[in-house]
Amino acid sequence: MDRKRREFCAVLLALKREEKKRWWVRTIFQKRRSRGASILIEEMRLSDTESYFNFFRMSSQLFDNLLSIVGPVIAKKDTNYRDSIQPKDRLALTLRYLATEDLMASLSYLFRIGRSTTSAIIKETCEAISSSLKPIVLAKPDQNKWLDIAEAYYEQWQFPNCLGAIDGKHVLIQAPPKSGSRFHNYKGTFSIILLACVDANYKFVLVDIGAEVHNSDGGVFRNSIFGQSLEKGTLQLPCPLEIPGTTNILPFLFIGDEAFPLKII
Repeated sequence: MDRKRREFCAVLLALKREEKKRWWVRTIFQKRRSRGASILIEEMRLSDTESYFNFFRMSSQLFDNLLSIVGPVIAKKDTNYRDSIQPKDRLALTLRYLATEDLMASLSYLFRIGRSTTSAIIKETCEAISSSLKPIVLAKPDQNKWLDIAEAYYEQWQFPNCLGAIDGKHVLIQAPPKSGSRFHNYKGTFSIILLACVDANYKFVLVDIGAEVHNSDGGVFRNSIFGQSLEKGTLQLPCPLEIPGTTNILPFLFIGDEAFPLKII
């Protein structure tokens, strides 16, 4: 009787262990390189550039340029157990998410990558894109750059000595854990504030991202690095120049709506 009981317990233990067994790599995900989204992406690249653009919201040339910048940052080493996910697949997955905000489960099956790995790749790649492109697209302007911006404003909008237009924008987000009402706005949604200064072609020159929504645009500007640098005179602004067609010498300025007080630095 004791022997049968021991055998029965051994069978139960084996069944429990089998229930807890997890996939190392699911069979469908093992076929990622031969049947994953990369095959469709390559086909669109070669024969359907319009669909390629719709898929990523960018051209293949821009994708390649971005990959050359962030690829070395997001590359992983192969191991004895499995090959790493290539940088181009990591970038493609992330750009598809940014273009569609698709569900993680849907992206997981599309790219044949585990759901938790999908989430980790998107987070890592977004951080890599931000850190890699910031020095390129949002480099701190010097006096020559400010003068170029002012010249463009005058040529396109006939507004002299203008260095940029400032405004704030609510960007919708999911409420961060345990944030309470910090990011709850008057429209009943959750958001953070994007404060931006743009040039004559609407391109960002300086940005401040992440302020809580209970702050006004003027308050966000006053507390931002941009506003504090302007107050301290550390933005390397050019010296006052003569207004075209007159003999009046006036300082350079930034323009904004009534949320930003008129102030002379």
